[in-house]
Amino acid sequence: MPQELRIGELKTLAAANQFLRTQYVAAFNAQFARPAKQAGTAFTTCHRKDLDLVFALQHERTVARDNTVSYGHRVLQIEKTKWRFSLAGCKVKIYEHLDQTFSVGYGPHIVGRYDTTGAPLRETAPAPRRPRKVVAKSKLPAKKSKPAVEMTPLRKATKSVASRRGLEKSRKKAA
Repeated sequence: MPQELRIGELKTLAAANQFLRTQYVAAFNAQFARPAKQAGTAFTTCHRKDLDLVFALQHERTVARDNTVSYGHRVLQIEKTKWRFSLAGCKVKIYEHLDQTFSVGYGPHIVGRYDTTGAPLRETAPAPRRPRKVVAKSKLPAKKSKPAVEMTPLRKATKSVASRRGLEKSRKKAA
């Protein structure tokens, strides 16, 4: 391509674009274009739900003791989760999305979403739960009550008890 531009003495961007549109693309297609062996398209539908994570830049980081992750010149604060008190010391992935937002993932979980400055994005509120149907007590089967099993408390051996036993055993052996 650079040789074609040099031979045509094309030195400006506008002249190069004009050459590409009128001459080069037509000659290239005439030389290399081939008809398809089968009619139709080769594309299939994609059923994945995580394409925003697939097409994001992924970086692995370790969570600091204060439950934060550093990325670039940003510090991303990870909120507490229902299934783990803190992610301190854990390896997480930071996803940099195409729209310049960030997500922090731990395994299959997304534990935080952030804007370009590192401020947390507000998630859409989850749908309110439907109240459970209350069943009248008369319709519930009667529970069979089992007697509680009573266990004796464990005896803690103290140093004095252990040493007295050891002394008694040694006295018996000596006698």
